[in-house]
Amino acid sequence: MLGKKSKDDKKAATLAQLDADDIRLALQDWDATCIDTVIPDQLAMYSSHFAQWEHQLIAGFNLLFTGLGSKLQLLQCMECAHLLHTSPPSVSVCLVIHSIDGISLRGAGTQRALSILAACRFIHVVGSIDHLNAASLWEESDTKRFGWLEHIVHMYAPYTNETIVSTTWGSRGKTGAAPTAASGIKYILESLTPTDLAVLRALGTQQLKDGGGMVEYKPFVDQCRKAMLVSSVQAMRNAIACLTEHGLIVTNKADQMRVPYGDHTIQHTILGLNPPAEDDGEGEEGEKEDGHEGNAIAESVATE
Repeated sequence: MLGKKSKDDKKAATLAQLDADDIRLALQDWDATCIDTVIPDQLAMYSSHFAQWEHQLIAGFNLLFTGLGSKLQLLQCMECAHLLHTSPPSVSVCLVIHSIDGISLRGAGTQRALSILAACRFIHVVGSIDHLNAASLWEESDTKRFGWLEHIVHMYAPYTNETIVSTTWGSRGKTGAAPTAASGIKYILESLTPTDLAVLRALGTQQLKDGGGMVEYKPFVDQCRKAMLVSSVQAMRNAIACLTEHGLIVTNKADQMRVPYGDHTIQHTILGLNPPAEDDGEGEEGEKEDGHEGNAIAESVATE
């Protein structure tokens, strides 16, 4: 049983979640205040290798770039300077994949599909990786199809664009699919059936009551059946499968699941609750509020 949330935790849960545009502007403003001459110097140094890298592509290799800092600007410059203008589009296709080890591309099926494309005679792949253990994504057969020629490039550039993507997506589920972006939850909720929506809200309610941790599958199924949210175990499985496919639920191998978003998103977007009034009082009143917070959420779900 998890302990009660502190007052700081409660205040943090009520903070509004920024969308991708707000995060992008904030990071761009921060980058503008941290002008570094090292990045242009590194870009100029590596630009002298563009012709060599192009010849390696023509020779049949696919290029994989790793190193410290974001490689986005480097690959974009290479793309504009050489790849777009050296070969007619009808002769070959070059896929430039930034952060091929990113959240939305980590699935085994996605990597296998990319490796099959990379093995095609007239398709070349240029990719970058940021995670230290990115090579563990690929099975031996995938690695052979990719045919990587690795280049270590230290750009020392901030991961601005990579950070924007990672902060607008939740954690990954058992299926390897990335969850729905936080800014698109409202549109997904409108397309759900009443049963799927009721199950999602019940899970969000239970998750808030448990302090944000994983929810056990079997007790939750029994809870939904007692509340008559689903008519059978198969209906429950169908609802879980639908919500998982939409990225609204993530599961693990221990038969546990959760909604991969913060308390604020669960309360105000999924459950549709108004922000709670701020209470600066201490003692018994604060404890009373803690004890009935979960009940109020559960009553809201039941009435809907």
